[in-house]
Amino acid sequence: MYNLHNQLVHWATIAPEQISIVEAETGRSMTYSHCLSAVQKMRQFLGAQPRNLIVTLSGGIADAVLWLSALTGGHMLVPLAPDAAEEERARAVSMYKPDVLFVEQHEESQGFPAAFAAQIVTRRDCDALIEQARTERNSYPPGTCRRPYLPHDLRNYRRAKRRDSG
Repeated sequence: MYNLHNQLVHWATIAPEQISIVEAETGRSMTYSHCLSAVQKMRQFLGAQPRNLIVTLSGGIADAVLWLSALTGGHMLVPLAPDAAEEERARAVSMYKPDVLFVEQHEESQGFPAAFAAQIVTRRDCDALIEQARTERNSYPPGTCRRPYLPHDLRNYRRAKRRDSG
């Protein structure tokens, strides 16, 4: 069965250095390997329990990673335009009761007064997490050909098991 997460794992395994996402405005890009690491890092941050996420980011790599993480992690994603009117914001908060609110800058969270219990995450927080995933993905175990160690990739998993037990 093909699902979004398995396809990301597949491409990170067979073409880890191939570009997967390009930020049109800045030209920044992300490889499949880095994308998978960032998605896994964001999913770890979001946790295993489904959460309600309101996202007001204006696009780019952080937005793409967040969408992939939410969709592959079982979270409900409520995208809202960064310039949404006050009544739209209030309605979204009332209807979807966000656990996490993703905003460009922390001050923007004040435009969501009814979301007082939501965790506030800024673009800077997302970018830091994505950068951390970049540096951590360069810590590959020996013998994996600079590919990330992915338990989902049975060939590398079996190879590592044989190496460790032998």
